[in-house]
Amino acid sequence: MHRIYFPISEETARTAQMLNSFRDYVPGSATAEYLRQCNAVYDAAEETAARYAAEKIIVQLQAKA
Repeated sequence: MHRIYFPISEETARTAQMLNSFRDYVPGSATAEYLRQCNAVYDAAEETAARYAAEKIIVQLQAKA
């Protein structure tokens, strides 16, 4: 599966962090978190697709038996 990512504005993330928290913004953290969450979804989708394909093959083999 081809993974598609959209750009994250680190400057906007830094500004939001400054307005909502007293903690310092770690540069690149918004992009890193976005990529982590996207990859978790892509991994789950690929795992589900592989499981579905395997189940489909088993059903087809059982039908031929």
